[in-house]
Amino acid sequence: MNNTTKVLIAAFAGALAGVAAGFLLAPQSGKDTRDKLSEKTNEVIDYLGEFSNKLKEQADGLLSKAKEQQKLLQTKPVAKTE
Repeated sequence: MNNTTKVLIAAFAGALAGVAAGFLLAPQSGKDTRDKLSEKTNEVIDYLGEFSNKLKEQADGLLSKAKEQQKLLQTKPVAKTE
């Protein structure tokens, strides 16, 4: 895992912890808090699903480019050294 990924995960976890703390400390009834927490959880799940789909698309694109480069390298004639 590279540093960028670690930073993104840490930022996401921090934001999630902040939201959870905000809900738990908010002056609302238990039912309202649970409803909002459930709603936010569903939003996070949806976001993560979209994010993983984008990552998969990017990975697929990189794999396609790598395969194209491999084909190009295989078809180039090799220079003979004497």
